[in-house]
Amino acid sequence: MARKNKTLKLIALAVSVFFILFITLQWVVKKRIENFIDKKTPSHLQISYTNLRLNLASGNLVVDSIKVAFFNRDSLAKQAELKLDQLTVKDIGYFNLLLDNTISLQQLIVNKPRLKFEVSKETSRSNSEEQQTKPFPKNINISELKIVDGTIEIKNSTTQNLASVKKLNLSLKKIVITTETIKNKIPFTYANYELSTKNLLLDLGRFEQLKIGSITATKEELAIYDFNLKSKYTREELTKNLFTERDQVNLTIPKTTVKKLRIGFVEDQLFIKSPKIKINTPRIEIYRDKRVKDDLSYKPLYSQLLRTATANINITEVKLTDGYVSYEERLETNIDPEKLFFSKLNATIDQINNTPLAKEKTSIKAETMVMNKTPLHLNWSFYASDVSDSFTASGNFKNLNIVSLNPFLKSNLRAQAEGDMHTMYFTISGNRIKSTGNMKMKYDNFKFRILKKDRLGVNKLLTKIGNIFINDGSATDDEGYRHGAIEVDRDPTKSFFNYLWLNVKEGMLNTLTGKGVKKKDE
Repeated sequence: MARKNKTLKLIALAVSVFFILFITLQWVVKKRIENFIDKKTPSHLQISYTNLRLNLASGNLVVDSIKVAFFNRDSLAKQAELKLDQLTVKDIGYFNLLLDNTISLQQLIVNKPRLKFEVSKETSRSNSEEQQTKPFPKNINISELKIVDGTIEIKNSTTQNLASVKKLNLSLKKIVITTETIKNKIPFTYANYELSTKNLLLDLGRFEQLKIGSITATKEELAIYDFNLKSKYTREELTKNLFTERDQVNLTIPKTTVKKLRIGFVEDQLFIKSPKIKINTPRIEIYRDKRVKDDLSYKPLYSQLLRTATANINITEVKLTDGYVSYEERLETNIDPEKLFFSKLNATIDQINNTPLAKEKTSIKAETMVMNKTPLHLNWSFYASDVSDSFTASGNFKNLNIVSLNPFLKSNLRAQAEGDMHTMYFTISGNRIKSTGNMKMKYDNFKFRILKKDRLGVNKLLTKIGNIFINDGSATDDEGYRHGAIEVDRDPTKSFFNYLWLNVKEGMLNTLTGKGVKKKDE
């Protein structure tokens, strides 16, 4: 009996000693963590918190009400502030730390972080020792990192909001940080992710602002809702703020989906890759005030823009469905502009690819309704790798509703048209310098009326002279078509679509006023 009591006392003593040691160890570890935060924090950081709770048995650490202030290393001006309600570390792997020199965590939860960052012209002096990549003391494995209901605000020194994000929720799975990964642009690897955010705002400079209602993303699909790119100015305000011509662009897209988006770096080169992007019901409205001085800067064609992009882009297919595009020009102060618009726009773009080994042709196929009345088809293709920026384009429309175009022709060309335009086909081949092509048209009694300068009446003399040169639709081939030639020198200060329009206009004028005979080699 005495031996049994002695054994029980020894067990009780051992348990008590173990318990005391455990409590002591937990206290020591906690104090070391607090001391590390207090003493080892770099001078340009200030860290405070209200409570730190550690449970060595479960391997859990909880820190409440954390506040981190970031200061410029030279001026000590405050540049950023991070606040979070709680930081939780779950299931710290002691054995991995002792045996494998690896810090392993089951879960790291950042609850309601609020980051405010101020963009300043001040920059810290470079320090070669600081910028040199130091060996990473331990590998870090995190089974899951969770950011819950975060917000980000980026402002400049005048408190202008440059960017902001609300309701940021992120889950990253199987994060690994090693001496090797820390050298990369993205200093860690991960297996999977889930992201959602709301109310994203991005200032795009002096003239435009971007707003996005919400974003959801996984490795399989990125979805963007309520994309809204809008001018900061009204039309009148924009004109007052311009030195040279600039379009006022308002673009809305209710939903865009990007399949299997991959963004990363290969040897410091950014790459963007996706097999498919779908853009649903985009609406773009473009307004230009032609009273403002012309912008005579060089406008590269799209092949050059893609070829010289700073990122390697490889997008297999882009589908655009049920879009709308409108264009207005103000030529004179007392003449209100009229819209030329394209509705029910559906397009497919194949092979947007500028990677070094890419040999695929970028091709665009589009169909739309002109002024809700006339079906128009357009095919266009080019090679991004072709330094001459050669391209081909072809298109056609049937049963052009001339009456629907007259408001635009009246305000922009001081003209009106009448007659029946049954069909038109055009084919163009060109490069960044010049283009050639051909056109055929089938029409009856097509005529123009040239208006007076105030658009309130017909200039009968100019109308009569102009229509002398327009064929009434006779002198056709066996199928009823008149033919015309296209030859255009590109104005490098204008866009590709201006270039395309000049080709179509040249073809129409040549077809309407020429002999209408198809050349033998065509």
